[in-house]
Amino acid sequence: MENIWCRAVWKEDDQEEEGVIPSVWVKENTVMWPRGVNVLKAMKEMRHPDDSWIKFDLVKLKFSSAKKKECEQYNLTTTAEFSSSDEDEPARRQRKRKTYDDFVTGSGMEQTSGSCAHEESQTQKKPNNSGN
Repeated sequence: MENIWCRAVWKEDDQEEEGVIPSVWVKENTVMWPRGVNVLKAMKEMRHPDDSWIKFDLVKLKFSSAKKKECEQYNLTTTAEFSSSDEDEPARRQRKRKTYDDFVTGSGMEQTSGSCAHEESQTQKKPNNSGN
């Protein structure tokens, strides 16, 4: 079965246009567009272009099919690929590991903890003058 529909991108003035058109409207690197007629009617009737039609530079053909609906839905599929659920959610922040330059490990740790214990025992030995 012949592909009679295509999803094409063409250049109109300085702007890119995209749409589903009959594949017979694409000739080499040109999109042919009917002048002064009902475009939807021309599409439905699969009119063949003539010399009076407007010519636009073809940028690319994205998809071709015998079914117009498949070409129309092709854009929905590619849009879904660009907006995956990962991109919809805000990016999670990476947790930074804290580093302490003055943190001592190994044998130096015993000296530090010993001095703290010594200070605690001295504070506990102080008499309590709060009403004895």
